[in-house]
Amino acid sequence: KVRLNALKPGTTIINASRGDVIDNSALLDLMEAGADLDLVLDVWENEPNILTDLLAHVRYASVHIAGHTLEGKARGTQMLYQKLCELKGVEASKSLTDFLPVPAITQVAIAESFTEQDIARLVHTIYDVRRDDGILLRHLESDGFDSLRKNYPVRREFSTLTVKGDGSQLAALGQLGFKLTN
Repeated sequence: KVRLNALKPGTTIINASRGDVIDNSALLDLMEAGADLDLVLDVWENEPNILTDLLAHVRYASVHIAGHTLEGKARGTQMLYQKLCELKGVEASKSLTDFLPVPAITQVAIAESFTEQDIARLVHTIYDVRRDDGILLRHLESDGFDSLRKNYPVRREFSTLTVKGDGSQLAALGQLGFKLTN
């Protein structure tokens, strides 16, 4: 609670970690007292029994979807496959791409005039957190937290999209995980 109270007004808190790292009750108390914080929460204390009153103060909320991309699931499958091949003494002949369908969009070219707003649009093309927020808010009460996570819609990773260009924003896209090419 002491650390939360020390945050400066206008601070954005993004919790996409693992486990109970933020005291949700203390955060709720702070928000109800009028704290000027911007909250983006993917991890909640006591999952799946989250503090639903906190949702009213969160800009974007999701049901802890880290690793729920198609690529993340395929990587897990590939790791199991490689270990099984190792245990059986056979050479692994499949790669991650053998387990995945081709994405709907594989490459885009950007102009030098590409802006930060364009970055947001490109990010939303691959993953739009607003969708997850809407799903959680509409279906939490009827379906439950665990059900929402277990039935999470398919989504792809930024790395499935190659961005071609030489604009100043290209580095930022690379930092987000997009593949880059000139």
